[in-house]
Amino acid sequence: LCIIKKAVREKFPGIKLGFNTLRGVKIQKTHPDFAALQQELWQGLDFEGLKKNSARLEAFREIYRGFGVKPSKNKPSPVALISRLANGKELPNINLAVDIYNALAVKHQLAIGLFNLDKIQTPIELRFAQGGEPFQGLGEDKPGPLNPGELCYFDAAGLVMARDFNHLDSELTKVDEHTTNILINVDGNGAVSLKEVEACLDELETLLVKYLGGELGKRSLVDAAF
Repeated sequence: LCIIKKAVREKFPGIKLGFNTLRGVKIQKTHPDFAALQQELWQGLDFEGLKKNSARLEAFREIYRGFGVKPSKNKPSPVALISRLANGKELPNINLAVDIYNALAVKHQLAIGLFNLDKIQTPIELRFAQGGEPFQGLGEDKPGPLNPGELCYFDAAGLVMARDFNHLDSELTKVDEHTTNILINVDGNGAVSLKEVEACLDELETLLVKYLGGELGKRSLVDAAF
């Protein structure tokens, strides 16, 4: 499902990725059990402590610095989520699929993405942008150009699915209440093992199937070091 290009493997050997597909989902706005689920997932978490001391979050920041982006400006997605919670704010309700993966991203301090499988061609690639490729981020009304060297997910046709590794997903591939087939993605780094990435993916798959239905495909795990 995903290829890490050689230049990325050489520069960031700690990157570890997990993928799967889930077809035939029904995505609702929310669910009466979600608040209790979120509370259960976050039991015992110290958001302020994680923001300052999480090795997993720091390893994402290091990757961002490595491709020339300030992680304080373009935050890795789990850093943005946990920073928001540490500042006493709640996470917004987007839809049940997104809310589930955001809750798990906080629990595991890993980056999680869902993409509309019907809008992309696989296999996807994690590679550096040449510069100038058009990217339309979530909530943006028109595309703008990528900078050279940004680490991005591209589909097989060259569509940019996510900018700066996991900072911002594309408006064109987002998952909403009309989406029926999804690509599931977990990003890990040098602070976690591939087994820990798979454990997060496993929990994510279980919750998505429980709340959205659908049929899982074959899991794919990619380690940049191998």
